[in-house]
Amino acid sequence: METNARANGGTSRPDERGTISPGSGDPFKRLAAAILAKAAKEAKAGDLDALFWLLSEQAEILSNGIGLSWPHVQKWARARLQLQNDKTKRARDLVDNRGGGVLLGMGGIGRAIPRT
Repeated sequence: METNARANGGTSRPDERGTISPGSGDPFKRLAAAILAKAAKEAKAGDLDALFWLLSEQAEILSNGIGLSWPHVQKWARARLQLQNDKTKRARDLVDNRGGGVLLGMGGIGRAIPRT
């Protein structure tokens, strides 16, 4: 198994199931997977640009190119977007309950600075 992977330019390390990933032999598939993974990591950290990019046609092309389920990517990104919206709503509710204030931070999420 290791010899075939190296001959195809892929990794010789099997995953936890004992198989070698299908994209390991194609550098373009590896690059596409890395781009999608980076966007997902940034979206999970709260980057709305990365989150919206994951819902774009470019992300669809990359996910289809590596055999990743596009509906799965969309579902994950929409769930992250809902979480972001919920965080923003909770932060605004917190400010409203404190008698008003200004939110500082990315996308309206951050600490509340009371009005004086």
